[in-house]
Amino acid sequence: MNDEDFNKGETVEPFLKENLKNYYFRKRYQRYDPPKNVLDAIINIAMKRNIVVATTKKCPYCIATIPLILRIYLEADNPNLGIRLFEEDVFLPEDFDKEEQMPQLIMFDENFNSKLKIDYKDMKYNLENIFIEKISRL
Repeated sequence: MNDEDFNKGETVEPFLKENLKNYYFRKRYQRYDPPKNVLDAIINIAMKRNIVVATTKKCPYCIATIPLILRIYLEADNPNLGIRLFEEDVFLPEDFDKEEQMPQLIMFDENFNSKLKIDYKDMKYNLENIFIEKISRL
């Protein structure tokens, strides 16, 4: 992964515009209020980080968790973070494991070294606690 590959992913605004047409996605997005400790953890990331989120349109876990990830990202508004969303059939980083289900979140440093990975198994049970736990190790 590098800047060029990262920038092939979809940015938040067009992704939201398209996916907010899905009733369940929209309700999750509108009703979610990120906890303060999660926002604080994201706000306190002081180094440049790039987040890749792998998703698919028909994935129930994606519809349940991607809205939460996007709300956290947008509300934290940390200028050190960049995020791109990739459909499974589009370019994905080497760290992406096609054997695992969607969604997957991979955070890279400024040189695109993988720093953390959260897959659907972690996300579907407790995204917020896993996020805090893994970010605190950075």
